Amino acid sequence: TAPGSLRFGHADVLRAVRSLYSDELKPFGRVMLKRLREHRAEAAAIAKGLSADAVDPSGMPWVNPQRLRKMCEGIRQLRLFQEDGREYSVRLVSLPDSFVDICDPADEYAPELWAELAVHLSDSARSG
Repeated sequence: TAPGSLRFGHADVLRAVRSLYSDELKPFGRVMLKRLREHRAEAAAIAKGLSADAVDPSGMPWVNPQRLRKMCEGIRQLRLFQEDGREYSVRLVSLPDSFVDICDPADEYAPELWAELAVHLSDSARSG
C-alpha cells in the first residue's frame, strides 16, 4: 500500500460491492473507490462515538485504483467486466444483475406521482 492510501482487503471490497447491489447501482471501479471511502468514513465516525454520517468521506485516504482492480481480479466471488475506455465493473457470481441505469431518460413513474410529491414537499416546507 502506498503511503497515504487507504488500506483495504477482500472483505472490504466484497462489502462495497454488496452495498452497491443493495442500492441497485452497477459496481463500476470508480464507484467502488468512492464506496470504500464512504465505508471507512462511517467506521471512523462510529469509532469516535458519532453518527455514521458525521465524517466526510472526502477526508479519508486515497484508494489506489490499480490495487482495487487487481484485488477484484483475484476475488473468486467476483467477475470483472471491461467497460468503456479504462473503466471496468464487477459482478457477484452468486447474484443476478438488477441495476438502475441512472442515465436512462425513461421515467417509470406517472406524472401524477411527481405532482403529488411536489405538493407534499411544498406543504412540508411551509409547515417547517
